This record gives sequence, structure tokens and C-alpha cells, in this order.
Amino acid sequence: MLSWFKRATLPAEIALDEFPNYSEFLQTGSRKVWASWKACDLVGQAVTTSAFALRREGSTGSIVVPGLSQLLRFPNRFQTFQELEYMTVGHIKLTGNAYWYKSQATINGDRPKELFPLNPKRVRIAADENRTIIGYVYRRNAADDVIPFEPAEIIHFKRPHFDNDFYGQGEIEAGQELLREFKNRDEQQRNAWEEGATASWLLSCTETLDPIEFEKAKAKWRKEFAGADNAGKTAWVSGNWKAQRLGLTPVQMQALERSRLTVEQIACLHGVPPSILGIRKAASKRTGEINERLFRSHAVAPMLAILQNRINRDLVSAYDRAIRFEFITANLDATAEAIQSWAPLFDRGIISESEFRQNSALPIGTHSGDEHRIRPDLVPLNSWSDILAVAKEQHE
Repeated sequence: MLSWFKRATLPAEIALDEFPNYSEFLQTGSRKVWASWKACDLVGQAVTTSAFALRREGSTGSIVVPGLSQLLRFPNRFQTFQELEYMTVGHIKLTGNAYWYKSQATINGDRPKELFPLNPKRVRIAADENRTIIGYVYRRNAADDVIPFEPAEIIHFKRPHFDNDFYGQGEIEAGQELLREFKNRDEQQRNAWEEGATASWLLSCTETLDPIEFEKAKAKWRKEFAGADNAGKTAWVSGNWKAQRLGLTPVQMQALERSRLTVEQIACLHGVPPSILGIRKAASKRTGEINERLFRSHAVAPMLAILQNRINRDLVSAYDRAIRFEFITANLDATAEAIQSWAPLFDRGIISESEFRQNSALPIGTHSGDEHRIRPDLVPLNSWSDILAVAKEQHE
């Protein structure tokens, strides 16, 4: 038992009403709201397909660090690093928090042998009387079945919370009312179908019929007017019968439209354009490209930054403070767009190569200069004055 464990207070148990139900949030994104799952899946796939490397400061080449490089391939005996990334992205988006346990680390929590993800619904932060974090508690099943951890044993990824000192804020908490509306409407529709709401017409007779005649009338109706082959036919029946259509009312049609609108709002909540989520086709190829860039810049890039910064602070720095873990494609789309914007200025000698690289989020490099060059041969501008002077002398 860790020394702090018995005297620690668990903020989540002091004021339960201040803390979200992470179990409910995880269920929302895994089985209750398909749009939330799809959004997390898309961001997770984008993150896991983003290449990364270990680099030494001042160098652009990737390096291999014994122990650390192996962890970044297979963090534990059960998972690949991509699987760990994918789960971490889902936890952060849904709950605002993700936790890695550094197994078999040194006494200072450095250089672990394995990394294991912890379910956010089971993790609580322990704080002292000054509300300083002094540890983490992992609750397995029963209330007293807990495992305490030192702060150095846990890597805590989180999004800042505007109204909570300890835990991060996820997208489900921020959009609770929107998602509750979606789930309530989905529940109503499911109940309607379970009650057999599939009929399109109701045929009733205002007079009493003999049971035999009634069965004959039903059989005739099915034969002549029921089924797809008889769709669109006009029914002609004798007797005092009354037909009533049971199709969707205008109110129900509006409810369906609201459902589609709600799904688009959920996509917006998760930072995924509707066309990327697959619920609305992009108006044009250009619009699709813009939506793809918005997705990369507003949903993927911030997630890459959260992962990169925390991995560097709580994992990589223990090996060598001059080494950085970097996602290579973190700014790929933004870089391509920046190059298109700044290249004409570079070609016309308005900005130097160093300025061009800096504005385009490219490495400055050791050979980048402050000279201004122009097309077609990218000759330094100060050289042109010498060339013109020589040409003038020759002409004279």
C-alpha cells in the first residue's frame, strides 16, 4: 500500500455531482450513438496512419533509441502502438481523459518496460488537502477492490476543462443535451417499430359482417390490393367500408428531418464535416478538399498535438531531453496549402528561402539563406546587379 493512499481524498467521491458519468459517455460512443462512434473511428484511423519519428534537436533525421523505439512499436505484450493510439484517441474524445500505466518503470517512473491503457471510467485522481494531485486510483470491481498508483506511474492525457481542476472535458459531456435528444428520438422510433407500426392503410367496416363474409373480404383485399405488385392500384369494394391511410404525418416527416439535422450537429460536435462522416455528399470536388483540410486541421491535428506533447513530457524526456517524439505528417495538409500561398512570393524575390520555409512550416535547414531569388534560374538578387553592371560595360 502506498504511503499516501490511506490519507488521500478522492475528489470524484467527495462531490459526485461535479463529475460526469464516464461509463455512460463511453457507451454513447461505442453503442448508443452511431455518429459519435464513426467520428471517433475516423479520427482514430487518421491518427494511427500518421507516421512519427524520434529526432534529436537540431537534426531532421530519425533516430533509434534502445528501449524507447521498441515501446513505440509494441507497447505491451497484447497491443501494437497503433492499437494503443486508437484507444487513446477514443477515450480522449469521449471522456476528455486517457491514461497509460507505465509498467515495470524505475523508482522515478522512468523508462517502463510496457505501457498499458486504463479505462477512464475506472480511474480516479487522488488529491491532498491542498487539492494537489498525489496519485491515481484504479477501481476494478468492488468499491474496495482498488489499485493505487504514484503520479509518475501514470501518463494522463486530457483536454483542459473549464470547470474542473482534475479531469479533462470530452465531447460527450459538452454535447449532452444534443446527444440526449438523438437517443430519445431513436428510442421512440425503435418502440414504434417494435409495436408493429408497419401498416400503411386501415380498412374498417361500419356495419356488422358475418364472420365467413368478413374472412372472404380480407382474402379478396389481400389478393387484389396487397403486396408490392399491387402498389398504386385503386381499391373498389362493395359495402359500407372506410379506408384510412396510416403513412407518416407532416409532424413525423419533420421529426425525420430533425434526426438528419441532429446527426449533422453531432458530426460538428466531434469536429468532423458531414461529408467526411458520410451523411452528406460534398457539393463539389473543391468543397470535398476543403472539408478534408478542415477535418485534418480541426479534428486530427489537435489530437496529434495532445499525444505528442504528453508523450514527450512524461515518456521520452526520461531517455534524453534532447530527443523529441514527432508526428511527421501533423501539418501535411496545412503545409501543402501554405506552399501554394507563399511560393509565388518566393519566386518573385519578395521573401527569402528562410522566410519561405518558416511560413510554410518546413524545416529551415542548414543551407537555407536570407538571399532573395527570382525566376528563371533562382539567381541571388545581389548577383543580378553585378551581371547588369558587366553587361552595361560590354555594351558601352
